[in-house]
Amino acid sequence: MFPPVAPTATGECNAPAQWPEDLVEVARVQGAWGVRGWLRLVAHSPEPVALLAASRWYYTYSACRNAPLPADGNDEQRVRGVWSVRQSRRHSGNVVADIEGIVDRTMAQSWAGAVVAVRKADFPRLGNDEYYLVDLIGMRVQNRQGVYLGSVAKFFPTGPHWVLVLDGERSRMVPFVSAYVDTVDTALRSIVVDWHPDD
Repeated sequence: MFPPVAPTATGECNAPAQWPEDLVEVARVQGAWGVRGWLRLVAHSPEPVALLAASRWYYTYSACRNAPLPADGNDEQRVRGVWSVRQSRRHSGNVVADIEGIVDRTMAQSWAGAVVAVRKADFPRLGNDEYYLVDLIGMRVQNRQGVYLGSVAKFFPTGPHWVLVLDGERSRMVPFVSAYVDTVDTALRSIVVDWHPDD
């Protein structure tokens, strides 16, 4: 059973034609927090600045809890729409949020497993030499000698830093730290690293 999707209960329900093209998945709903309808979310980043900055969250709920954001609106197994965020903040390693129209714990718990995305256009601006990891996906990576090592396929955290996973002739993992990363050129979509091709 899906949670109710009436606009008065869960926020606006977007038609497929209105679904933004620049959505970035940033969190999943873990369940309810408290008794007043707040959601508890697990953010995909230890610094969920985009999630906390956005006043509108785009949700996708699926019977398949591991489902990615839908490519179109034709999947009857998915419910999607927009939540208006009244408040959101960090709490005990998670993010908790008060969503307009979600009024009690039972309703909040029914959204466990929902995917939450925000528009890339709504991400806060970053300073020089700062990057959102999602912007690195697909970038070509080469070493100082000009040897192509692969393209950034994904990333994962490990202790105090992130690791880039490269897809090329073979998979490689490169720590995203200044000791290994020389330059990131967002215009050319390329990264230069201090990395031996046999590593």
